[in-house]
Amino acid sequence: MAFRYVTLFPQDVGRIISVASPGLKSPAFAHELWTRRIEQFEQDLKTGDEVLCRQTVARWVPGERAEDDGGYRVLVEAIRGYDYEGLVGDMGRVRMLVVAGEEDQAGRRDVLESVAGKIEGAEFVGMERTGHLPPMQKPGVFGGLMTRFLAEG
Repeated sequence: MAFRYVTLFPQDVGRIISVASPGLKSPAFAHELWTRRIEQFEQDLKTGDEVLCRQTVARWVPGERAEDDGGYRVLVEAIRGYDYEGLVGDMGRVRMLVVAGEEDQAGRRDVLESVAGKIEGAEFVGMERTGHLPPMQKPGVFGGLMTRFLAEG
């Protein structure tokens, strides 16, 4: 959402912090991954199992378990095929901090580091021992990164 907003309204944005974004364009590996996840979601609906829920939570927050109450298909469809690569040149003066959880399989470090390299003035940070939600797993570390980035002139 932050990438999309800044490409549409760069004059209104000075800085953004992107956390666990899969990149500017839906990576090739992601389409099949999301297709399998939709299939598992539909299977879980039929059987009453929670396989996808457990897989998703384990991917987002390694080592933790929680319940997921739905809306998954809508969310997946919204992010499965996005493409903002052509809009990067319109970001102008916006500074960006791109953050990836080192253990995140969706917002992968290699993809996000490449994204940061394509955006003038972007900074990349990989947070160790975190999954898809680094701010939730290490709020102090993330808070320090965010505070430093926003305070820089």
